[in-house]
Amino acid sequence: MKKIFTVFSIIICIVLINTSSVFSESKNNLSEINAAAYILMDRESGQILYQNNSNSKIYPASTTKIMTAIIAIENNSLDKKVTASQNSIDSIGNGGMNIGINSGESITIHDLLKAVLISSANECAHILAETTFDDYDKFIKAMNTKAKSLGAKNTHFVNPSGMHDPNHYTTANDLALIAQYAMNLKTFKEIVSKEFYNLSPTNKHDEWPTLYTKNTFLRYFKESDYYSKITGIKTGYTSAANFNLVGSAINDNEFELISVVNGVETRPERDNYTKILLEYGFENFDKYSFIKKNQSFVKNLEVSGAKDNKTLNLVAEKKLSLLLPIDRDQWNLEIVEKINTTKLNAPIKKGDNFGYIQYKNNGKKVGKINIVAYKTIQKSQTSKFKDNFIKILRNPSFITIISIVLLIAAILITPLVLKKFYFKKKVSSVIEKFRLK
Repeated sequence: MKKIFTVFSIIICIVLINTSSVFSESKNNLSEINAAAYILMDRESGQILYQNNSNSKIYPASTTKIMTAIIAIENNSLDKKVTASQNSIDSIGNGGMNIGINSGESITIHDLLKAVLISSANECAHILAETTFDDYDKFIKAMNTKAKSLGAKNTHFVNPSGMHDPNHYTTANDLALIAQYAMNLKTFKEIVSKEFYNLSPTNKHDEWPTLYTKNTFLRYFKESDYYSKITGIKTGYTSAANFNLVGSAINDNEFELISVVNGVETRPERDNYTKILLEYGFENFDKYSFIKKNQSFVKNLEVSGAKDNKTLNLVAEKKLSLLLPIDRDQWNLEIVEKINTTKLNAPIKKGDNFGYIQYKNNGKKVGKINIVAYKTIQKSQTSKFKDNFIKILRNPSFITIISIVLLIAAILITPLVLKKFYFKKKVSSVIEKFRLK
């Protein structure tokens, strides 16, 4: 009996050890991803959690429409109606996605954005490009200018739909930066999370069929142990680009990740790789609160020229949460503080920037927050008078006027001085002659 119990105990131990090892291993094997390039980013901070070939040149295909939507949203009112041209219809391209808009059809910017981002409609992208500004080329220029301003320095657009062109290219890293910005736009974020939509009637369509998203990841990969909701974003395909997907999801702790997967051979593989990448991020990282909004860092600083001799506190501009590995053994945090506490002069406005606090983990930047003035401090009347007086003295016009006055005075006084000098000299001469006699 004792032997049987011993053998049974050994078996139980072996099972527990094996079970423990299974749960300790990641369920998401990144080595399975067979894509030309991919990247995983924290939407809030822009922190890169994983990447491969993310700065290599790739063709974006219809993920281009993320930037198209940004320019359209920021330069139009959503209820503005525009009219489709025949040129926009003809620009669909061979095999290009479309929803069947007709030349002369009047449609709102909001409906066009839905068609562009959900149905990936090429003609709608071109309608936006033709009608947002007074010139199509201005729209393309705006796309490239915006890309550079977002740090997407290896991106160049030549059209709004993503139809293949050798000079129309980007990188996984650049697409992530563009998507990060776009997901901060309320209208964009609302649209790309939708599985279907209905367009309003137009002068060419009394009604439209229900239109469904081309983002199969959004529709069919909802179930996950690691994220609670898929939030977007945009698919793309051409024969030159293969299958692309910019995806995003959020978990129960309300932090959101953006993934980019480029150059995949099949749609199912593309969606599966996106899920692996996102789940890896949620499984291995989490948000940790480090600084509260208005948390004080410097108290009672003296401010020169302040009304009522008020002092100033410097506080955190907003709350700061850091995305860090769940395994705390991987934490090696370093704090860099650069806060200006010298030569503070009134006036100071609430929210004025006085420096920052930055966090690094293993030498990599993971978070930064501005340190700002907690309140407004006005300048005293004495200090105002002094400043105004100095300003007057330094004013070029004042200096010019004083110079002119001095010149006029010199002109007027000089003859009197000379006359006085001449009279004095003459009197001295008379006196000298009198003495000689």
